[in-house]
Amino acid sequence: MSVKPIAYGTCSSIPDTHFFISEFKRLSSDLGDVESFRSAIATMHKRSAVLHQKLFESGQIPAKFGFHVPTHLGMLPLETGWHSSWTAFFTLAMKSIMTFEREAQGPSEEMECLEIRLLKEVVPRLLTPLENGPNKIQPVLVHGDLMLGNARKDQDTNKPTLYDAGSFWAHNECDLGKWGAARYHIGPEYFDEYHKHIPKSAPEEDWEDRIILYTIRNNLLSASHYGDRKDLRNLALRDMRFLVEKYGNNGDARHAEG
Repeated sequence: MSVKPIAYGTCSSIPDTHFFISEFKRLSSDLGDVESFRSAIATMHKRSAVLHQKLFESGQIPAKFGFHVPTHLGMLPLETGWHSSWTAFFTLAMKSIMTFEREAQGPSEEMECLEIRLLKEVVPRLLTPLENGPNKIQPVLVHGDLMLGNARKDQDTNKPTLYDAGSFWAHNECDLGKWGAARYHIGPEYFDEYHKHIPKSAPEEDWEDRIILYTIRNNLLSASHYGDRKDLRNLALRDMRFLVEKYGNNGDARHAEG
């Protein structure tokens, strides 16, 4: 499902220049059928959960969210420090991403206000419940940048192939955030097919808003790469306004009605 690496390193004559060589694959211009692609992603997540436990038991990694080295999305280094709490990990990662976005897009009083409230009120409300109860989430290896441009069908095997990852150990649904971005034109059938293999995390009633939260992460990362694309910032702003209005002060409409 992934492209096999062959070699990597630093050029001896140009210290700041690095190389990565992988096997060559003939890729189609599409993903292939929805079922195969979603099944492949779900399989990766399920198998990696088992791998994470084995690596922990052998003392190679801690039983935490994060990664043993910094990974990148484009030119941006991602925050991958180890944390036992997914809420804590995601909060620190988002702070780093928000800094990149501000440097690329420029200051915005509304954005800065929403960022503070998103991290203080929305993130704990949506993510902390994932860490409690009998079905609390476990770290899985996510691709990290699962947009259509980083996944194609292998023309020789007709199987899905993933590449250009920025992986880390995370909540599996974090990988679905790219699918929530309208510009990628990924329909609800992709979510439905994925969840045939891996059910929505509990509480299920928060699933849609968790996807919006993870979509904000991806839109902020995209806005960080393209300083002239104000539309990318506006997409993040729209979703941030929605979640802050709904979950401000850690509440929501359901709690208000109660």
